[in-house]
Amino acid sequence: MNKLRLLDCTFRAGGYYNNWDYEQGLVQEYLERVGQAKIDAVEMGFRFFPQRVYFNIQALCRPGSGRYP
Repeated sequence: MNKLRLLDCTFRAGGYYNNWDYEQGLVQEYLERVGQAKIDAVEMGFRFFPQRVYFNIQALCRPGSGRYP
């Protein structure tokens, strides 16, 4: 039997409303909670932005690292 995998897109979807500008504490707590919930993957938003756009802390996350700076 295949294993069911869970993907959470809360921050990716919410980013369309706040331009992916989340406070560092909120992101850290979110990642801790999805870890506790045994979520397999999290879609945070976009890693690379055009140079003319503000870079927030999420742009620094390394794909697959599971860590927030």
